[in-house]
Amino acid sequence: MTRDQWEQRNQEEQFYSDLFVRSGTWSTPEPNTDEQMRWEKIKGFLPKIIENLNHAPGQLLRILDVGCGRGWLTNLLSDYGYCEGIDPVKTVVDYGQKLFPKLTFHAGFLDELFTRKEFRPYDLIVSSEVIEHIPHARKPEFVHALQQLLTPNGAVILTTPRREVWEQWSSVSTPNQPIEDWVTESDLLKLFRERGFYEIGMDRIYFDLPKFQYVSAPPKGGEPASSTIIALYQIWAFGNGIGFQGLFDYKGLDVESLPILQPLDGKKTFTSFQKPTPSPVNSEDMGITSQPRNPLVSVILPTFNRRDTLKMALESIIQQTFTDYEVIVVNDAGMNVDDIVTSFNARNNVTSIRHGRNRGLAAARNSGLGVARGKYIAYLDDDDRYACNHLETLVTFLERNPCQVAYSDAWRVSQRKEHDKYIEIQRDVPYSQDFNPDMLLITNCFPVLCVIHEKSCLNKSGVFDESLTTHEDWDLWIRLSRHYAFAHIKQITAEFTWRNDGSSMSSHLSKDFLRTRRLIYQKYDEYFRLQPHLIPIREQELRDLESRDKSHLFECSIIIPVFNKMDLTRQCLMHLVKVTTGISYEVVIVDNDSSDGTGEFLDTLGGDVQILRNSTNLGFAKACNQGARAARGKHLVFLNNDTIPRDGWLQALIEEVDTHSDVDVVGSKLLYPDNTIQHAGAVISRQHLTPYHLFQGVPESLPAANTRKELQAVTAACMLVRKETFEKAGGFDEGFVNGFEDIDFCLKVRQMGRKVVYQPKSCLYHLESQSPGRKQHDEPNAQRFVSHWEHKWLVDEDLVAYQNGYIIQQEFSEGQLRAQLTPKDQVADLAPWQRVVDLQQWLLGRECEVLAKTSDSQKIYNMLVDAEAWPNDIGILEWTGRVCSILQCEQEAVRFWTKLLTLGDHPNARLGLARAHLKWGNLDEAQKHLDVWKRAFTPRAEGWTLQGILSMQRQDYSQAKKAFGQSLAIDAADQKAHLGLGMACMGRGETAECFNIFGQVLLADPDNVEAMRGLIQAGTAMQSWEALAGSLTRFVERNPADCDMRFALAGVQLRAGQPDSAKRQFEMLSLLKPDLEGLNELEALLRTALVDRHAMAT
Repeated sequence: MTRDQWEQRNQEEQFYSDLFVRSGTWSTPEPNTDEQMRWEKIKGFLPKIIENLNHAPGQLLRILDVGCGRGWLTNLLSDYGYCEGIDPVKTVVDYGQKLFPKLTFHAGFLDELFTRKEFRPYDLIVSSEVIEHIPHARKPEFVHALQQLLTPNGAVILTTPRREVWEQWSSVSTPNQPIEDWVTESDLLKLFRERGFYEIGMDRIYFDLPKFQYVSAPPKGGEPASSTIIALYQIWAFGNGIGFQGLFDYKGLDVESLPILQPLDGKKTFTSFQKPTPSPVNSEDMGITSQPRNPLVSVILPTFNRRDTLKMALESIIQQTFTDYEVIVVNDAGMNVDDIVTSFNARNNVTSIRHGRNRGLAAARNSGLGVARGKYIAYLDDDDRYACNHLETLVTFLERNPCQVAYSDAWRVSQRKEHDKYIEIQRDVPYSQDFNPDMLLITNCFPVLCVIHEKSCLNKSGVFDESLTTHEDWDLWIRLSRHYAFAHIKQITAEFTWRNDGSSMSSHLSKDFLRTRRLIYQKYDEYFRLQPHLIPIREQELRDLESRDKSHLFECSIIIPVFNKMDLTRQCLMHLVKVTTGISYEVVIVDNDSSDGTGEFLDTLGGDVQILRNSTNLGFAKACNQGARAARGKHLVFLNNDTIPRDGWLQALIEEVDTHSDVDVVGSKLLYPDNTIQHAGAVISRQHLTPYHLFQGVPESLPAANTRKELQAVTAACMLVRKETFEKAGGFDEGFVNGFEDIDFCLKVRQMGRKVVYQPKSCLYHLESQSPGRKQHDEPNAQRFVSHWEHKWLVDEDLVAYQNGYIIQQEFSEGQLRAQLTPKDQVADLAPWQRVVDLQQWLLGRECEVLAKTSDSQKIYNMLVDAEAWPNDIGILEWTGRVCSILQCEQEAVRFWTKLLTLGDHPNARLGLARAHLKWGNLDEAQKHLDVWKRAFTPRAEGWTLQGILSMQRQDYSQAKKAFGQSLAIDAADQKAHLGLGMACMGRGETAECFNIFGQVLLADPDNVEAMRGLIQAGTAMQSWEALAGSLTRFVERNPADCDMRFALAGVQLRAGQPDSAKRQFEMLSLLKPDLEGLNELEALLRTALVDRHAMAT
């Protein structure tokens, strides 16, 4: 590097350090306005790219943010998979690492990534505002490097300013970065095409120069053309492979205005952008077509934790007089509803989609739109209903009139809960007005369930805005109204619910309405400025809403679930009133059917108190969720009735969230009556993988218990949560019964990127577990917790203890493994313990996956390679052996198990060694460890399952059957043992028993592929074609993208004498995977079967 180059590089680094580290606008963890506009466009391309990548369920995308700067985009992209960031400026990267300590960043250049030992290509690369700062001569090299970093079917999303508007932009804001080599759209397209990329999509971001603000794209006819509004940014998505050919999405842009979309030879044709369709089968007399006929209407039905009302919603659809429709149920990461969907799918016209995380109504509806096949789109929420003539009324009108959007009227059914049931107290029609686009700018004029529109309308308007948590439908209607007139049919054809406790879809989101209304007014301010007479009406609407909102708003809603123990409830409330001052709050008491006079006592309470009564004991989680829905406060405080608040308890909780915008959950210090610690934060045990209170029983004065700390979880005996966060996280999981629901909730909040904090300034006495039966569900709760989170590394007990001045040592005493906290200053050599802490720190929050797929795998491997450098501690060595096994570092695991045996025999060491030798094929060595385990330790299902697998490898099917039977006698739910038992029976020739076993596994786990394969093998041997066809049909209905199973189903249906059913599977396969091996042979067999049937009939 020459001196000039060195000086230029230093100047560049200084520039970007000043910009991204020290500049207020460009140094925050959240995106600024400019970045948010780019993110919305980037996000719009992600569903199509993810769909085309066709990853297996649960398989994480590998994403790279090129030119990540401080990491704001890396953080947002991490919601979609495992995302790393890279940037050449080290000071900026270091700053980003401080902002987002759990993300992975690299300081350097792209070519350095290839030299990493653990390098694996990425599924998606995103580069925002980078290529314009690369000299033109090096741009081809940059695109080549991107391609080299991608998987063969990977994709690139890129944003950059448009060279076409350089002069206009320079007139208001001179570009000032060290290199400013902007590129035109046509040149950028050519650059990527020359490297063999295919266009997936293109969009633009618009800017109003005089107002110096971003605006939505000027719609056709929506406003006068203005040269002051420029398309500032171009956003492209490119696919690295033939799999992306033909997927181009114009994002509503006028094709004729895009000369760049002409082929490079200049001929004006767009055939290269048309998506290819499979060729039809050459058998007209067979009636086989390459694609099933599309329904006329697609009904999109989002659902989230409303199983009962979902049934009523679906019933109202299947009772329609109009029957040419499909239903798309979108489960937004709520409780399982597959059984309900299946029960309404007799006509095979109900599709189910499930989100991996709760993404909100807008995203749920967009997911439905993504797969909808109908000409028309209708909407229904899971707590609303159609009248039987709803679809017929609107579709008939649209088909007979030159109109693309129509809406009807609906009843609003107000309900109140009495004795655990909702009863109707009133019905009215609050919305029934003719279409007025001006009034639509002021307020939403019709509920979403009243509207049906042509799907093609969305090509101009776009889909639902996923940044809006409410009013997302109104926002879409405004955009549609800029292009289409709406027809109002003055007929009541539907009804929606409104519940005063906030449990209906509309009422429970009502607190968010004011916020999103402001956002929409701001979003469409340009339209108001074109019609200034609407501005005073808009401002008055806001004033009215703000007045109504303030009249019901408290700083806090304190939610107290109670079940008997009236004296404790009275004591809690008395102290609460006495010590809680200076904060506006309400108390929401949920009575779980108390029978000791609690109900009568609650009747005497006055003031800002809500009493919710249940006719049975619903438990802690359900009662808290119920109270949260009725709450009118900005924050929720969950409080046990066996607590006694001390002075300043609530102020400390409020102060924590007010002064830390990234903190959403705060837990208090809880004391036993003898002033020892009951709760100072929760940690996850490495032995049981369940939570416990680390400093329980120590004196209150212990410094570690009096230090604010960020943790994974705190107890809900006294816990503050931001209300909007509680709703976004879906509340407490009601599958837990009086335990673990609070820890589970905290972990969900951390998954959302928010923080959980223990704040000792908030202090209460806690009498702990005074409600009858409080602990009787601990075992099933623990099992549910582990099953929820076993895919994540959560163990942190040693990390938290070490950070607070202690290590946790374990040893056998009187036949039991006992743990104790030892001050660090009493430990001679802390280096071995530092390894434990570092490993827990590196793993915390990551997916449990093999080491090869783990970022920083070399660092983790270096920590594990030398077992002798680890503490001589039974608990540590046992845990680390398990970690190595999960990471599939079997040799390292063996070293830890072997070292553990030097401290004393241990069942997990014996089973771990047996498992490793079994994997390596050392059957005799594996058997030796299993024999010791059988003699020395209490039988466990896992050990007998290993014995069964070993016997299967020796083809001793009788011994294998016996071993798997022993395993199931201990744990009847062990699916691996069930599968092994089935295969052992197959080996013994007991096909009928084998068929029955695999059938039972599928009843418990309908998506178990191994069980389905075993069933096919047994059913084929028995030639039980009809029974096998029924099981395969159910499996394919649940797993419609599994083409191998669909192919197997078609073959079985042919053998079962069901050629028509086989034909349907063939048609779907022709659509889903036209190049599937064996498809031509299946077509020939199908043709022969249909011809034979025709011959027999004649």
